[in-house]
Amino acid sequence: LLNDLISKVDLIATESSLRIQSVTENETRLTTIRTTIEGQMKEVEGIDQATALTELRELENAYRSSLTVAGKAMQPSLIDILG
Repeated sequence: LLNDLISKVDLIATESSLRIQSVTENETRLTTIRTTIEGQMKEVEGIDQATALTELRELENAYRSSLTVAGKAMQPSLIDILG
């Protein structure tokens, strides 16, 4: 029984590590995308500032939402550990 619980904890730790790695990779990608978009926005002459700000806020919200979802997915519950 103890060996089974240890195995489950090890499995959960491995899954959590993979999820953390995935979140880190997504964060890097989103940062790159954001930098690219900000650069493109600076290159465009006469850009509508209201539109640009709206798009930036939408990207920020998507970024924060993805981090929130990924963070919640990484939290194993007691049922996961004992299950």
